[in-house]
Amino acid sequence: MPEAPYIANLNSALAYLKIGRTDQARESLKRAFSQVPEDEKNGDNLAYIKILFHLGSMAISDEDYTSAAKYIEEGLSLKAAYADLLFLRLIVLRYRGAYNAMFPDVLNYLIACSAEDSGIYDYRFTNQDAIDGVMIEMLPLAYENSTDREAYMASVTRFVEATGSELFKRAREIMAGIDKTH
Repeated sequence: MPEAPYIANLNSALAYLKIGRTDQARESLKRAFSQVPEDEKNGDNLAYIKILFHLGSMAISDEDYTSAAKYIEEGLSLKAAYADLLFLRLIVLRYRGAYNAMFPDVLNYLIACSAEDSGIYDYRFTNQDAIDGVMIEMLPLAYENSTDREAYMASVTRFVEATGSELFKRAREIMAGIDKTH
């Protein structure tokens, strides 16, 4: 069975990205996006999710946060725990100054990063540098501006107690430090 045209265009875009040809990658991604049949636009279609991720990422690079949000939201509506899309949404929310809205996504991002099946998604933003960026920049910004810090601390504490997650232990320490200074 021949490869679907949108998958071929996604693969071309990924090859272009590897060699720094962003404009050609963007065109291939736009073509791929337009070629996905409606019945294949679902959370099980990892190629479609990746197309949305890359288009969202490029839109952020172009400082087109409206388009980025469109691609990101479509992707998250299909696969809510997709770490790379959650990471991008944090960037968009930070840009918009929607700090209070960031906290649930910080938690969902950390959960997605530590999910047992995270290796199958070939994430770009679950490496230590990305996680550190979320912990050092996004988490404090979101928590400090949260309207319900007590409930968020309780949620994180329960998650730590239930799972022993090192990421959430670190998040709880950061949050406790913020509580001490405020």
